[in-house]
Amino acid sequence: MKRSVVFFLMLSISIGVFFSLEGCTNRETAPENKCVAMYVAFGKGNYIMVNQENRNAFTINMPEKIFNISGEQITAESLQNGNILEITSDGLVMETYPEQYPGVTEIHVIDEGDPQNAKQYQDIIDTVYVEPNPSEPPYLHVERQTEMFANAILAVKGNYQWNWTEDEAAEIGGTAIACGIHILEWKNMNSIDLDGTEMLHLIFSLEPDTVQVSRWPESSLGKAMDTSNTGENVEASAKDVGGWLIQAEPGYVYSVYAKWGESYVEYGFMTQEPQ
Repeated sequence: MKRSVVFFLMLSISIGVFFSLEGCTNRETAPENKCVAMYVAFGKGNYIMVNQENRNAFTINMPEKIFNISGEQITAESLQNGNILEITSDGLVMETYPEQYPGVTEIHVIDEGDPQNAKQYQDIIDTVYVEPNPSEPPYLHVERQTEMFANAILAVKGNYQWNWTEDEAAEIGGTAIACGIHILEWKNMNSIDLDGTEMLHLIFSLEPDTVQVSRWPESSLGKAMDTSNTGENVEASAKDVGGWLIQAEPGYVYSVYAKWGESYVEYGFMTQEPQ
């Protein structure tokens, strides 16, 4: 089942990271951070977590280790609106609003809760979420994580054909098309710093069916007509909901070609050594 990943109003292009989790266990007294939060579902496959101690809202990268109230392992799709969760994290917090926890390692459902209880947090949802425009192609965030730091950039959208439906019953929809130039001629692509060969997370606002990644040396910029600039294929592997992984190096232009049925979007970003 396809699920969408929420991108919130105040998500910045460059994201800093802190190690303290507000309302969770202090790193000075425990090797891991734990907090109790409610899983609050809304929209089509969207959610936020709400800390039950301080009403702090946040999102997470879903881990593989998720267990129901009986201790049986389940998937993220099995979580229900109103579930009370014990969340274990390595302490990394991305400074956005709501905050993002990329290093969650384990989740336990400790109380099945009640969907009606989730309604008390509608005011939080209203301040951070805007219903996506179905005619707008999905976004792609490129995220780098290390033991001490995490940051992300927004990939630039280039060529695309996006078939959208707003109301299937009323047959309201259309096709948005952007047919432009080769990625080596694109301007103002965002860059992400890499110390060397590292793994990058490709996080889409709507999970694609397939992803193809190619790259060119930065020196190829502006030379799209050079027949030798055929690009190098980069392996992309699916990680989790909306997420893919690639191995990247500094000094390259990356093209990410994602497909949803007959729709497609080409995204671009660059990598560089820290300045």
